[in-house]
Amino acid sequence: NPAGAAIVRAEPEALIGRMAEDFTLPEERAEVNAFRNILMHNGRNSGVLKIRDLAGEVRELMVRAAVLEGAKEWRIIAVFRDLSEELKTNMAVKEAEEKFRSVFDAHPAAIFIETPDGIIVDVNRTAEQIFNLTREEIVGKRLRDLVPDEVQAIFSDLRRTLFERGEFQVELAIKRFPDGPRWAEASGRVIQAGGRSFLIVIIRDTTKEKKLLEEVKESEARLKLLMARVPAIIWTTDINLRFTSTLGSSGTGAMGLKPGELIGMDVHGFFKNPNVEEAHRQALGGRSVSFEFTYQGRAYQARVEPLRGLEGQLLGTIGVAQDITEERNTREELEEKRRLYQVVVENSPLIIAVHQDGKLVMINPAGVRALGYNSPEDLLGASALEFVHPEDRSLALARVRRITQGETVVTPLLERVRRRDGSYFTARVFHAPFMWAGRPAVLVIARDITRELELDEQVQAVLPHSRAIMENSPHGIIVESNGRIIYANTAFAVMLGWEPEELTGKPISEFVLPGYQESLAEYRELASGKGTGYEWEWRRKDGSGLRLVIEVITRYRMGDQFYTLNFLRPAEKEKV
Repeated sequence: NPAGAAIVRAEPEALIGRMAEDFTLPEERAEVNAFRNILMHNGRNSGVLKIRDLAGEVRELMVRAAVLEGAKEWRIIAVFRDLSEELKTNMAVKEAEEKFRSVFDAHPAAIFIETPDGIIVDVNRTAEQIFNLTREEIVGKRLRDLVPDEVQAIFSDLRRTLFERGEFQVELAIKRFPDGPRWAEASGRVIQAGGRSFLIVIIRDTTKEKKLLEEVKESEARLKLLMARVPAIIWTTDINLRFTSTLGSSGTGAMGLKPGELIGMDVHGFFKNPNVEEAHRQALGGRSVSFEFTYQGRAYQARVEPLRGLEGQLLGTIGVAQDITEERNTREELEEKRRLYQVVVENSPLIIAVHQDGKLVMINPAGVRALGYNSPEDLLGASALEFVHPEDRSLALARVRRITQGETVVTPLLERVRRRDGSYFTARVFHAPFMWAGRPAVLVIARDITRELELDEQVQAVLPHSRAIMENSPHGIIVESNGRIIYANTAFAVMLGWEPEELTGKPISEFVLPGYQESLAEYRELASGKGTGYEWEWRRKDGSGLRLVIEVITRYRMGDQFYTLNFLRPAEKEKV
């Protein structure tokens, strides 16, 4: 059958009359002969055999065969399934599991996987080292029974937080150690595996980091007291939060401040920001606090901490700030572009896809729906040419070659695209070079114009003699059906700054500004079939508005479909 022929990469007709031995590997012939002998003796047999297809690739097949006894001759019927991809998948899964276990055990933090009721079901080697217990001694216990007494209550609260918010992160200070206090960072999250819920808890010893951070802070504080000019803004306050010094004249100059201008002024009076004042008060309480603030349209990243004398006495606070305006603007711009890209792609009514090396690597929801599938995963990895009508493939392939060779192609192709059920629709397809995962790819943007072509045929049938008049009319003319534009003449398109084909198929509501939607609804519900005098603000392509008056509205019916012919002109003030 065709599926059997496809396994050896041949057509069914090309296989009729050939010997099965033609596809048998030399080293497998003894196995095949043994298989045949058992088959002929028992009347049926099954097993796994290797063959070589016409492309030279070795495949492993699960074969089930039976002898059919006839009056003149015996025949063998065989049913076989290609196991090659299945075996590769099993190997990949096994390799992935081994990699996960290696990473899991090599992680420098202690990792615990628990059931929802708190029973530990797995740990890594770091966890064994921290508690000086084997995995077998830990599995089956509860984490709260392993940690020191002083933090057991905290872990109970963390579990409550975990179930309420789905995750937690906290820093723990454990004081009862012979060599001094220790600090740890604990985080947890609810995960899903094999259709079940588990809790993953990660504990990382941050004692060394904490001590190093404290040493760095002390060094920074001493260094700041000696600095006179730095490319940042540094200030100190007394315990009443009045400025006692400012350093970094280049920074204060950028803020429009003169040297010494802040001396004697209080924090509240200068920043006029309660959050900044609160950060300074926390610094007086011994904390190091980071915050951001704006001043005269510029953004700054700042940190304030206690300022202490040589004897450790509290003198006030010391703060440092750097201008991050450009960095923030760049970050926000990139994030905005990322969000915009995602929103456009995910919500676009157009089919948007990317193929690389001939395989689909991305397709948006509109594309999934248009092709009749349920999710992008059903399509990823499929050959892009599978969805192009055989008669259109040569043109599509030539277009892709030109793009991958660096040509810029702006003319769209009309292609017949195959749906999942085997039916086709006509699409206007644009191709463009694209980068995906750091490698060249092809971006495909397509629009189903099947309905558009049908509507155009209807318009052509209805208005065969009027098109020349409508195209040369100084009035803007549109024909709409069910609220969608099926024809727009050149004059109307020029008024709004669009091309006529850009308007075709779009709803009128997309071009009428929000303040006129109520009048638009009234227009749609006209019972008489004729009306005049509607004056709306229309959206131009450049974003500006244009007030147009509908002078004539004529509605007519063809078959079961209603159409509306509108003649529009600019309002009087627009003329002026």
